[in-house]
Amino acid sequence: MATRPVRIADARTRRRPTGDTPDTAAVTTPTRRRPTTAGAAASGETSGEGEPTTVTVGTLPLASAAPLYLAREKGFFREQGIEVKPQLTQGGAEVAAGVQSGSFDFGYAGVIPILIAKAKGLPVKIVGTTDDQGKDAQEADVITVARKGSDIRTARDLEGATVGVNSLKGVAEVVIKTSVEKDGGDPSKVKLLEVPIPEMVTSLESEGIDAAFIPEPFQLQALQDGARIIENASYQAVDPRGFELGIYIASDQYVAENRDVVQRFMAALDRATEYAAAHPEEVRNTISTYTEIPPEVIDKIKLPRWDSELRRESVQLQAELTKRYGIVEELPNLDELIL
Repeated sequence: MATRPVRIADARTRRRPTGDTPDTAAVTTPTRRRPTTAGAAASGETSGEGEPTTVTVGTLPLASAAPLYLAREKGFFREQGIEVKPQLTQGGAEVAAGVQSGSFDFGYAGVIPILIAKAKGLPVKIVGTTDDQGKDAQEADVITVARKGSDIRTARDLEGATVGVNSLKGVAEVVIKTSVEKDGGDPSKVKLLEVPIPEMVTSLESEGIDAAFIPEPFQLQALQDGARIIENASYQAVDPRGFELGIYIASDQYVAENRDVVQRFMAALDRATEYAAAHPEEVRNTISTYTEIPPEVIDKIKLPRWDSELRRESVQLQAELTKRYGIVEELPNLDELIL
């Protein structure tokens, strides 16, 4: 008897025990950050009478955000004299706006949303990274798939097709257009349609879209339903050296006033990133504490490549591509953008 594929929408969510880590799956409303004493930060002391420095972090309900939560669970932030309060958001633009306004001290987002924010004049800096897409397209946790029965095989075949993306003028648009052009096609002939990620599988099945740029865990469901991976339409097609993806940011003002806090925050995250690379099962347990992905699905999804080294050349390439495809008008100064 065939096993019924796990459906993301109807599978019952179960939490795995992970100590006293609070459940933060629900999106919460950002609050103004507590002021941090610049003198205390500069001297390496925690705020108050031996109290840890509290920071609010705008983040995303994605597997790639796991090191932030892992650092809390393992006490890496506590060892650095920091208490982290994550707040889930819907996307990188919301994260950047929250950092700029002071609602978040730090934020986790993709490179391209931050390049766009910088191009619009938002005073933000990249302070570090935890993950990238690596060199192997077969291991990527975001892929481009064609619906069941489609004749689309390669990126070039996307000419004239409708491709579902989670947002226009973002990383999906850059990856799709670059992949099509590098495969000998005309990117201007690809129609991009904004589709919420949880609705992409349904849109593929109903033939509302021909293809989708789709992350885990929904790519797993799409493949179970008969979708096919499109060749040469991936992060790796854009940058074979490894596509820099998840980054942490802070406002220019926060960095200037709290440089020591930034260093301690990233020291804890770097340690968590290294730990994540060596302990994938603990990462999967952690993912269940802040997402609504069922554990039986978490067990099967592909994880990002954990890497704390920020690849400047990848950020530069993405900046050039956002300008090439008209997403930004001017290239940002990377010396000002990267701490």
